Formats: sequence, structure tokens, C-alpha cells
Amino acid sequence: MGKKNNLILVFLFLNGILATGTAYAWNKITYLPHWYNHNSGESVSLQEGEPNLLKVKLDTGKGVSHGENNQVNISLNETELTALMTQRLAQTPKTAQVLQATKGIKASIKGEQVSGGMVVQPSQLPDRARHMVLQLLPMVGDRPIYISVNGSPTVQNGRIFLSDNTQVNLGSVSLSLAEITRLTGLSKSAINQQVNLAVSEAGLSVDSIELVNGELMLRGTKTKLTAQDIKNLVDR
Repeated sequence: MGKKNNLILVFLFLNGILATGTAYAWNKITYLPHWYNHNSGESVSLQEGEPNLLKVKLDTGKGVSHGENNQVNISLNETELTALMTQRLAQTPKTAQVLQATKGIKASIKGEQVSGGMVVQPSQLPDRARHMVLQLLPMVGDRPIYISVNGSPTVQNGRIFLSDNTQVNLGSVSLSLAEITRLTGLSKSAINQQVNLAVSEAGLSVDSIELVNGELMLRGTKTKLTAQDIKNLVDR
């Protein structure tokens, strides 16, 4: 099935929601998260060459505990996850362009799930994405829209993967990641790749991930010396 047919299917799906109750459905599609301030939304600032957050934490030792045989535990709070998410989205041209149209971005941890969401200004999206939004939701105009990915990360053979039940929300309307992939070309494998590149660049192999008290606890093995390791060796 081509992208044009997928676009028609999603269009019919969203308009079917609207047909069930216009005011209620409109509120679901145009939902914005409570953390977003309508009056102070500014495009996300991207700094060239910003260091990998995981590597910085390993080098400084902040939020890091060490075990035997190069084992480490790294804790990431929501603010740090947001920074890491922004860094990785900036690594590929397509998502970097979307970030330029983003007025707010935030990662959240609730129970056993991690959510990454952004509020986007349609008029500032790249041409293809802007036209797609206008086709799908012509009634939205240039009203900010909220897109989020929600799921439970899993670990296999030292790598992190999005779970099969990962969902993408448009406003508060849930779509499957497969539907968004067919529609936009943003695949689960591309997301997995960026997450694992961040881990690899930091010199880590992941053993497990756990969500504890509103933080993500990443347990793994260091595959190369960090600045902190070198300092410790020199100080001996």
C-alpha cells in the first residue's frame, strides 16, 4: 500500500473521530500537554557539537555509581532525558528540521512507561510535513499540535529497543507507530538506531533498563575508559 493510500486511511480515521462528536473529538486532536506554556513557546535551541549527555555523566560521575568489572549504573531524570532526546533528534536531517518548528519538548516517566513529546508549529515544518498536516487536519490551520511517543524500552543483546506496544499520539488520539512509519517514513529502527548510537558513543553496552521513582536507571558495562577513569588511574 502506497503512502498516498495510507494518507487517505489516516485522514478517514481522524475524520471518523471528528464525526463521533465534533467538540469532544476536536479537543482530543488539539490537546496540548499541561507543561506547555502557550505564551512563552519558543523554538527549541540547538547547539552544534553539544557533547553526548551519557558521556558527560560518565566523565563527571554525576548520577553514576560503579560496580565490579566495569559495571555502571546511570540514573537519568526527566530533564536529562529531555536533553538526550533533543540531542538525538538533532542528529538526522529530517528530525532536525522538525525540531526547528518545535515550540516545546519534554520527556516524562510515568510508571513503567517513558513518553517523549513535542509541540510543533505547523507553519514552520518542512514543506512535505506541513502539506501532510494540512491534508490530514485542514481545520487545525497553524494551531500548535502535540506529537508524542509512549512506550517501555527493552534491552536485547546489549542494545535498547522500543517495545512492540509503543504508541504515537496526535494530541491525545493514539495511532500505532506502524501507521506513523508508513505515513512519514520515520521508522522504529531509525529511533532505535539513534538511541543505541548515543549509548555506543558513550562507550557503553547496556545490560538492563529500569524505571524507578520517576527516573530511568540504565545498567551497563563500560567498553572504554572515560575521563573519570583516567583521572582515577593518575591519582593512584
